[in-house]
Formats: sequence, C-alpha cells, structure tokens
Amino acid sequence: MTQPTPSGHGLLGTREGRFVRLLPANPVPFDNNALRRLADRMIIDDTELNDGADAEENLFVPAGYTYFGQFIDHDLTLDTTSSFADPSAAASNLRTPAMDLDCVYGSGPDDQPYMYAPDGATLLPDDPAAKDLLRIPSGNPDYGRAVIGDKRNDENSIVCQIQLAMIKFHNAVVRKLKADGVPSGQVFKRARQEVTWTYQHIVLEDYLRRIVNTHTYDFFTQRQAELGQAAYRIYKPALWTGLPLEFVGAAYRFGHSMVRTGYRLNAQTKKMVFDGSDLTKDSLVGFQPLPLAHVIDDWRRFFVDDSLPAGFHPDRNSPEAVENNPAVRLQWAYKMDPSLVMPLQNLPPSIGGNNSLAALNLLRSNLPTYALATGQTVAAALDEPPLDAKYLVTRTADGEDFTYKSIAEADPVFLTATPLWFYILAEAQVGLVDFWNDKKKRANLEEDDFMSGPGSRSQLGPVGGRILMEVFSGLLDADPRSFRNSPDATNWQPMIGKTFTFWHLLKFAGLV
Repeated sequence: MTQPTPSGHGLLGTREGRFVRLLPANPVPFDNNALRRLADRMIIDDTELNDGADAEENLFVPAGYTYFGQFIDHDLTLDTTSSFADPSAAASNLRTPAMDLDCVYGSGPDDQPYMYAPDGATLLPDDPAAKDLLRIPSGNPDYGRAVIGDKRNDENSIVCQIQLAMIKFHNAVVRKLKADGVPSGQVFKRARQEVTWTYQHIVLEDYLRRIVNTHTYDFFTQRQAELGQAAYRIYKPALWTGLPLEFVGAAYRFGHSMVRTGYRLNAQTKKMVFDGSDLTKDSLVGFQPLPLAHVIDDWRRFFVDDSLPAGFHPDRNSPEAVENNPAVRLQWAYKMDPSLVMPLQNLPPSIGGNNSLAALNLLRSNLPTYALATGQTVAAALDEPPLDAKYLVTRTADGEDFTYKSIAEADPVFLTATPLWFYILAEAQVGLVDFWNDKKKRANLEEDDFMSGPGSRSQLGPVGGRILMEVFSGLLDADPRSFRNSPDATNWQPMIGKTFTFWHLLKFAGLV
C-alpha cells in the first residue's frame, strides 16, 4: 500500500469557483458593535450535560443529523478566501457546487491512490471493523491527520465517525458489486454512482424533511415536479453555476443552533462539544487520532429507525433525566432558534479566535464580500410577509424561568432590517414564541411544557426552508450526473431499498 502523504486532503485549490447572489447586496452595512451585542444575547448560559429528557431538545431531529448536515456542508462549500483580516478579499468556493461526495472520494483512485486499497475501488481503511479513519503515521510532521477528501470531516469526534460510516457504506457497495460479478474495471465507477445517488436521495427525503416544515417542503417539491425550472423563485437556473452567498453565509448555518452542549458517545463517555481548548481529550475537538473512548458504541444514540419517519415526531420527550445514565437513548438535536449553547461562545482558539460562533456568523455576513440581504428583503422576494417584531427576540435566563427579549436592545434597526441568519432562526421559533406567549399556558409554564406539544419542536420556515429547498433541488437539476439527470438512473434499483434514510445507509454498511 502506498504510504499516505500530507497532501492527501482532497481537492482544495483545484476547483475554485465564485459564489453567486440571490439578491443584491445589503446597501447599508450593519454596525459591527451592534452585531456583537446581538451575538452576546444569543448564547444560553447552560453547561449541563443531560442523560435524559431535555427541554432544549427538538423532537423532529435526532442529534446525528446535526453532524450529517455538517458533512453535507463540507461536500458543498469551503471559503478560505474572505476573511476578517482582509475584508475586501473576494469569497471563493474551493469545493464543487454539487452533491458529488468529493469530500469522501477526493479526486479519485488514479489521482490520490493513497486513499484507496490496491484494488483501486475500496476506500481506506478497508477493515469493516475499523474504529477510526486512515491517518498519517508517526514520524511524519503531520502525524495523526486524517487522509480523507476534506480534512474538516475530522474536526470533531462525531463528524469523523460519519465520514467513516460513509467510507464503510462505499466499501459494502464495492463488496456487493464484486460478489455480483461486476468487472473490476467498472467497480469503482458503479460504487461511487450507487453511493452518491443514495446520498442525494437521503439529503432530499430524510434530512430536509426533518429540517424544513411540511408546508414549505411539500409546496416547493410539488411545484418542482409540476413546473421544473419555473418553480425556482430565487435560485434560478442562471445561478446554478455556483452556491449562493445567502445559503453559505446564513441559511445553511441554521445547524449551529442545533448543537447540544455535549453528547453521550457510549456507556462510559459523554463530553462537551467544546471546552475552549484545542486538541483536548476533554471535548470532542478532532484533528487527531480518534480516542477509543470517543467511539460511538450504538448509533441509536444519534439516529432513529423506521419507527420515526422523516417529518414526524413523537408526542413527548422521555425518559426523564438521569445523571450519568449509560443506557442507549436517542439524543435529539437542540431546537432551531436564535440561541446557541455556551460551548459555542467558548470556541477553541484555532476555530474562533476571540469570537463566539454567533459573532463569527453575524460579522462574516456583514463583510463587503458577503453583505447579505436582510431577512425582510428575502421574504419580500419570496412574497412572504415579514416576521412580526414579536418573533425577533432572543431567549434570556430570568431566575429559574426564562423570558424572551426584543433584539431592539442590541440595535432598534434590527427590527426592520434583520441579519438574514438571525431572521431564519427567529422564523423557526415562531411556534415556540406563540406557545410561550399563550397566557393561559404561561400562567403555569414549567420545563416539562417544552418536552411535549408545540414547545418541543421547531423547523425552518418559509424563508430559511425555501432557500434550502431551492438550493439542494437546483444542485441536482444542474448536475448531469445526479439521479435526476443520468440516463443510468432510469432503471436503478437502490441497494439499501426504497426507503432513503441515514439509518438504512448505516444498516447496509453493517453498523446497525
């Protein structure tokens, strides 16, 4: 086997392309100090790691989809060119704007053979029982770095294992093709096609159904089926050459609100997602060999089987919290709303410098190269009424209870010109705010009220959800190799069956 080399990290710098705009740039930049004040209001002071029902949990979305969403992001986009040090630098995408899994395959076995077994089709590691990614061996200056298509899929212990699961899924497909007698020269191409089309279906039919509210999802899906390209209101076909800045700089950053304070990985180990340090065994920070203690012992802690189809939710959260309970329990993503957990304020220096994640998002979207249109502007372009100011609020601790406070305290202009990222998160919390404002229920509001009913769930609404639906659908329509366009897909019989969920992918890979 060819030894891995430090250059084995995918396609960075080889497919640079420009982002596109859905709408004209915001003509009046926000005050950065006001954005920092707003960011400070978005952090919830809670560092408790729960092992049971949690009022922050969102019963639409198992926790694994937070990191599957991160994996999808790394497949689509990487911008290292626009920066705070040089605000005038043009934003560039160093990833192909397609759901083609170049974050898994790199540039293929001919160009990057060190990522593959000698058969030229099987990805490394090729051991079905492997617990970690292929890594650069000791004695090399880059010891421990994962040899994968995108190094960011090693940045925490969960996305690292999703990357490994995708590799194992590919290898299971390779084994099936070989067993079926497919000629060796065709195995890799056929396997990549199978895995990529399955992944594309999972993004559309599993991931987005859990993330986007039913009305928005069904409305666009039906229009796309009936009208084709005419269904696209803002991500029009002429823009399909690149990813929209509004998507990469705001809409697809909704997942930051879903991050839990920490996670239980196995019967012995639960860790905070970050603890403010780089490369520490006391958090889930990656870019190092995966600690054995971080290996997920049962994927039912993060994903769910057919008992919870995409787009549905249980009636209530259970069981009640039990301190240090090692039992296998499905952990849920946190609710989509304008609140982030405390570890996302205390980022590792290599990630955030002195900024919280909320500040990084708001400040980046205000750079001249981004200058994203406001939430109200995007809503108008979609013929959606602007959010009422009562929903443009952040949650603030108030003794043992909590309350919502207007973002006008950060800057009154935000009520009529709201940063797009914040607007999308506020749109997702409409049901939560309505529930909280219901005086009949508020009289005796308790934590348990947020574990069932409208207080227990949230999804993206007509602006955030529509951006995601148009972008992901447009990427498939624009790609001649996607399952929508390839003539080979006409009679395709998916190996995982006709139900496309990440659980079924894990099952075919032998992980559940």
